Amino acid sequence: MAKLKYIIFILFLLFIVSCASSAFKRAKEANTINAYNWFLTKYGDSHYAEQAMLLREKRFYDNSKKRNEIEFYEEYLREYPTGKYVNEVKKILKEEKNLLVELEKANDNVKINYWISDSNGCKCINPAPQENESITWTGECKNNKVHGLGQIKWFSAGKLTQSNIGNFEDGKLNGQGCLIDENENYKECAEYKDHRLNGIGKEISYDTFSGRYDNSKSVDQIIRETVYNGEYINGKKHGVGRYEQTERRKNSSNVHYEYWYYGQWKDGKKDGLGCEYSKFNDKSHMTCGNFLLGKFSDYNGFWGWHKYLILL
Repeated sequence: MAKLKYIIFILFLLFIVSCASSAFKRAKEANTINAYNWFLTKYGDSHYAEQAMLLREKRFYDNSKKRNEIEFYEEYLREYPTGKYVNEVKKILKEEKNLLVELEKANDNVKINYWISDSNGCKCINPAPQENESITWTGECKNNKVHGLGQIKWFSAGKLTQSNIGNFEDGKLNGQGCLIDENENYKECAEYKDHRLNGIGKEISYDTFSGRYDNSKSVDQIIRETVYNGEYINGKKHGVGRYEQTERRKNSSNVHYEYWYYGQWKDGKKDGLGCEYSKFNDKSHMTCGNFLLGKFSDYNGFWGWHKYLILL
């Protein structure tokens, strides 16, 4: 009887070791912080635990370098105050902070010096000067600059191209404002700071191009609609936002192509955790995970959807 119990105990140990080995292999394949966390929670007493902790630290360090942001390096130091890469991270962090100080000094010295005046001599900032450009201003003029609630209409060779409507201070949009196209369609509405999108807003654009759908031999006029709804900083998508794009034939309501991304943005590019979805006719695809500099990077942070779902 004692011998039978001993055999059962040995078999049980072998089973546990086999499970730990298989789980560790899957965690290494996933190679995400969450995968290693899951393994250490389940098999923290196994002889693979030390390797898992080392690999987790390496992944944490690699993620910090990939993102190359001060906050991620500081997070590594909080997580691993005596870690393997501490000295290197401290050196990088010092260089990044010095560079940031220099950039801030440079930005303080950069000013937009382009202005345009209406027929009454009331000026507003002109961030992108064009030839044969003129404006009209409806509103208050203070110190020879547009001020308060009002509307600026922009013209090229006498033809209306777009309008700005909102609150102006010292010749610049500050606070709530909207950009309207020549057909009086709202292209974007958001918070502005010194004539740049800054805060939460919505941006809409349309364009038309020639193309073919469904292996058609004829060339169609395709209308593309693009919408962004989310956060901005200094005129760029930055923070959390949703970007959508659809395409359809002109004079048709049937959408042939659809794309959207919802997640984090940095300096106008997809960067951080997010999901993107695309559909062309009846074929669709969706990916969730980590994005870097506008491109999908890996599944880290979304727990390896698709291939590593079994780790859940």
